[in-house]
Amino acid sequence: MAYDSARGKVVLFGGYNESENKAIDETWEWDGNNWTQLNHSVKPLARYRHAMAYDSVHEKVILFGGTIVTTPNDETWEWNGTDWAQLNPVVRPSTRAAHAMAYDSARGISVLFGGSYGGDETWLWDGGANDRPGQIMNIAWGSSGITDDSQIQSLFVFFNAGGLGDITGTPTNGVDLLTWKHDRWVTVSSNEADPDNLAPVTWETTDPVEIQTLLNSGLRKFNFAVVPSAPNGFLTDMGSIATDYAEVVVRYTIP
Repeated sequence: MAYDSARGKVVLFGGYNESENKAIDETWEWDGNNWTQLNHSVKPLARYRHAMAYDSVHEKVILFGGTIVTTPNDETWEWNGTDWAQLNPVVRPSTRAAHAMAYDSARGISVLFGGSYGGDETWLWDGGANDRPGQIMNIAWGSSGITDDSQIQSLFVFFNAGGLGDITGTPTNGVDLLTWKHDRWVTVSSNEADPDNLAPVTWETTDPVEIQTLLNSGLRKFNFAVVPSAPNGFLTDMGSIATDYAEVVVRYTIP
């Protein structure tokens, strides 16, 4: 199981049915009140003793390995909240089961350790070929000279940008505007512009609670980024992005 913090749901896959003496290929979600079974034609084979972790940067649950029938395997799968997709990284851990996996949000990577047939190996997963090129703007609020950040009234972000990505074999234009909220990147706006024909993508907030969250737990920094809307799939080369102007306006009251 893994907790999808973006969607507020616990994701469960597979396991072993003792009464029927067989592995399971079911996907279930728990929203805090009810379990819901999800049915998909594309999904991992029935398995047990696998490991799952939630990648909050890419907003996907990662599944690796496990036992299929009686044999451990080395498959990597992603759950995006709607569909399962199998990834095929060239470099990956060997077949294993009963291993441990957790997500390191400070470094943006999933950490895998050990397992049957895996020995004492440690592996790191950074999102693989679904990484997207990006441009990040970091605003150090401490440099403003204002010590009371509760005086911030509003925050406005503007990027003139375009992007190109491809995950299904079809090029897709557009960029997502992201903001770093405490422990993960969150998409707040988007456009459909390509890298040769840029267009504005903007976002604004006047919510004081949200503004404090964006200050990143006391580090007093605002972080924004633009990335291609379509993650770059393992079938294609790296996507592209272009920006010719970016602006962040912070309005505040001077005591």
